[in-house]
Amino acid sequence: MGRKRKPRYEQNVEITGIADKGRGVGRTPAGQVVFVENVAPGDVVDVVITRKRKGTFMASPTQYHQYSKDRVEPFCSHYAVCGGCQWQHLAYEAQLAHKEIIVRDALQRIAKVPIGEFLPILPAPETQYYRNKLEFAFSNRRWLTREELEDKSVPLFVDVLGFHKAGAFDKIINIDHCWLEPEPSNTIRNGLRELGIEQGLSFYDTREHKGFLRQVMIRVSTLGETLVLLSFAEEDEAKRNTYLDAVAERFPEITTLIYCTNTKLNDFVNDLDMFVHSGKGYIEEQLGHVRFRIGPKSFFQTNSRQGERLYAVAA
Repeated sequence: MGRKRKPRYEQNVEITGIADKGRGVGRTPAGQVVFVENVAPGDVVDVVITRKRKGTFMASPTQYHQYSKDRVEPFCSHYAVCGGCQWQHLAYEAQLAHKEIIVRDALQRIAKVPIGEFLPILPAPETQYYRNKLEFAFSNRRWLTREELEDKSVPLFVDVLGFHKAGAFDKIINIDHCWLEPEPSNTIRNGLRELGIEQGLSFYDTREHKGFLRQVMIRVSTLGETLVLLSFAEEDEAKRNTYLDAVAERFPEITTLIYCTNTKLNDFVNDLDMFVHSGKGYIEEQLGHVRFRIGPKSFFQTNSRQGERLYAVAA
């Protein structure tokens, strides 16, 4: 058995910018580049090195000596573990400035593409509830924090519905309230979980590849229409119809309810047949003078209002 390496620590790392995937970037006192999770430009931190890659270090903060002036309090209760909103601890104006630097670096420093006029980013009018599409996964394995794992009274198997934890393909973070998509998204998601538990349906086990309820996609439009696509991992017509009927009855705001059956090992559903349980099979969205039909397999800008501004600029 090989010796276990002692963790390496670096002190007083100043975070000077943001790199891809939302990591902060700084340098060790010796000048080595280090990418740090969950920090903001302007932070000064002690870090523990988690891995080395191509002459750079990946790290996590262990102690903060100075907080960035651009830091703000995250408004989502799931922010610390979810990872879906990586920059929520950074003021939106600061986010825009750093994202612009990332784009400039990608074009000028990395790709070495000559550019003429470089206009500033057009900020989004809404920084909450701006997405028109979210996908969630059913699971019988909830992501547990270190404290919960050490508490023997906390059960390992709990039926949940939410997002995959980054780096843990088989664990799902149970989401009570997501600030990304407007209502009725949160109400429907929480209701789908409750209905599944009430009916005694099995939630999907990614490790064992078994279970009945597998995935859900919720699309909403600014015209007040809502599409829900439910993915089942087993073919059981009686259970499926009972569940879908209950969903349609409890949530009349769902204007189109669609389902598919996915028995594959992967979660990709666009190669599967889709079946309309109720509604017209699509929702409609209006961007400017153009009206769109959006189905379960459609590609569409996930931020409708910013998409409208993008098309206006291009036009």
